[in-house]
Parts: sequence; C-alpha cells; structure tokens
Amino acid sequence: MRRGLASQVAVVALAGVVVIVGAPGRLAFAAAGAAFPFTVAGAAFPDVDSRRSVPFRRFRVGAALLTGAVAGALLNRGRTGLITVAGWFPVTDPRFLAGIWVGGAAVGVGALTFLFVDEVLPPHRGHLHQLPTGVAATAILFSLLSLGTVTAGVPRPILVAGVAASGFLVGFGSHLIADRDPRTGERLLLRRRTYVGRTLDGVMATHLDPRLAAVGRRLGTAWRRLTAPWRRLASVVSPLGRLRGFFAGGRRLLVRARRWATERWTHTLDRVRGRRREEESRRL
Repeated sequence: MRRGLASQVAVVALAGVVVIVGAPGRLAFAAAGAAFPFTVAGAAFPDVDSRRSVPFRRFRVGAALLTGAVAGALLNRGRTGLITVAGWFPVTDPRFLAGIWVGGAAVGVGALTFLFVDEVLPPHRGHLHQLPTGVAATAILFSLLSLGTVTAGVPRPILVAGVAASGFLVGFGSHLIADRDPRTGERLLLRRRTYVGRTLDGVMATHLDPRLAAVGRRLGTAWRRLTAPWRRLASVVSPLGRLRGFFAGGRRLLVRARRWATERWTHTLDRVRGRRREEESRRL
C-alpha cells in the first residue's frame, strides 16, 4: 500500500507530461486519479507468488469468484437448453433444477480455480518479480480498459486507458525497486534476471559472462600499457609538484611576514611623529 501511494506521484507526473504534450488537463489528471487502484494493485501484484502474503489470499479468492461468475453467466445464457434437459427428469419444476445446475457449476468452477491457483503458484521472487511479466500484465490491463472505456463512451478512451494502465506498471516497478534479494541484498530492479528471466540469465552467466570478463581483462591490460608512459611521467612530476607547493607555502609566509613588518613600522612611525608634535606644541 505504501509503495502504491509513493508511486502514485509518478503517475500524476506522467499525467502532467501528457498535458504538456497537448491532452486535456482535466481528463488526464482524472485518469491519473482513477489509476490509483491500479497503482496499488501493481505494487502488490508481485507478492501474489507468496502463499503467506495478503495479495495471494485476495487474488486467490478474487480469481475463484471471477471464474465462477463467468462460468455461471455463460451457462445462464444457455439456460433454455438446460431447462429442456431438466424436463427429461421426473421433477416438478425443470427451471429450478436448471438453476441448481448453473449454481453448482459456478461453485465448482470457483472451487477448482481456488485449488488450481495454489497448485500452479510460481516460486517466490520468480516469474512474477520479472519486468516482462509486469509489461505483459500492463498490456492485458490496457486492452481491457480500452474496451471498457470505448464501450462506456469515455472521451479519449486510449488516453484514459493508457494513463490508468501505466499506473499498474509504475506500481509494479516500485515493488521491484523496494524489494531485495534475501541472499545478496541487491534490489531486484538492478538484477539482470529481472529483465531476462532465470533461464536466460543462467545461460548468459555460463557462456557470456566469462567472455565479457576476458574482454574486460584484455582491455584493462591494453589501457595499462597505453598509459604506462604517462604514469612514469606523473611519478617524476609528482615530487616536483610537492616541491613547488613547498616553495609556494614559503612565499605565502614571506608575504605575511612583510605585511606584519610593514604594519609594525608604520605604527612605530606614527607614535614617533605624535611625540614630536606634542613636544613642539609645549615649546610654543
């Protein structure tokens, strides 16, 4: 929740950029405000892969309710055929039996989804903590929001859907910035695995990283050979520089001593002149 609140500032800033480009201000900032639930959802989405987390429990229940409702709605559209089939049984009200079938199917599909989510749950800080997953989820959300805004007749539907869906991606990125690897303490957004996945990261670590390290060593050797004359020159110039600094410091001391002597001499002359003036005034 705190990550979503913090990243909502970035969504509002994005709306400001959209306004500068030429979009209507009220519409852009209204879309940024409407994006707040999606920003919070994006910040919580990566933790769906943890069975102990609140996002997983809510996602599990929400997925079960959604699939059950969709299954019930689809079966209800063919209720006429179900009523016809229910008429083959010795019941007094076939419509009631058809309703029981629809309700039972909805509950069954929801229960299966509830169990299925737990079985296919990826490992913690795995696929759901990778940036391509967030981009794919944002694209799906953008498609659904675009369809909804077009159906609802919202002005500039693509703009509204884009700002709202970007909130999800911003929240997702804020989670990757805040979350760390428990073994290394490294932020997830700074890991290569977050961008390329576990499998490709393993392949790159096995084949690409040793070659890059060898190239880096060769470049370092070449750089040291190239700069060797300059380093030798610096080793000679450095004592001269320290000696120059010593003489510069001595010069500053001489300047201060001369100023002090000049001030003292001036002060002494003023005192002598003052005494002479007093003696002359007494004689007169």
